[in-house]
Amino acid sequence: MARLNSNGTIDPTFTADVTFVNAFDIKVNTKLLSNGKILVWGKFDTVNGATRRSLAVLNNNGSLDTTFNPATSGAETILSVAVQSDGKIIIGSNNFRYNTPVRGNVARLNADGTVDQTFNQGRGIGGGGVRALKIRSNTRLLIGGNFYRYHIFPRSGLVQINL
Repeated sequence: MARLNSNGTIDPTFTADVTFVNAFDIKVNTKLLSNGKILVWGKFDTVNGATRRSLAVLNNNGSLDTTFNPATSGAETILSVAVQSDGKIIIGSNNFRYNTPVRGNVARLNADGTVDQTFNQGRGIGGGGVRALKIRSNTRLLIGGNFYRYHIFPRSGLVQINL
């Protein structure tokens, strides 16, 4: 990864290396957090040599924030994220494995990366993936994607839930 200065040159003070076992299938997205750190998500296995499956937080210089240890071992690819004002991170995918900390293709993590056990998504998203997450007024979450069900309710690609 690289960060560009305002004049388009590469910022040499920022160093971050994201890798995936299959180097041709790597996907990386970023979002600047309110604390100045950088949320990185997508499809990768390591960040700066440390195991981080599909989600990590970087310090401003690109080093890995080791205080954020995400419970994403059951996620091959994270397709979308939304960050709540309290620092909790909602993640969405199309391939969260059952019987893992993150399941149902939508989950919420605490600010340190652990699974938020108070977030009850029931059976979660069925039949497809979560491509978009949008927090509305800190009390509702809009979930979009290619799915046919949320929990036990038929929903075709769009659902709003309470947070």
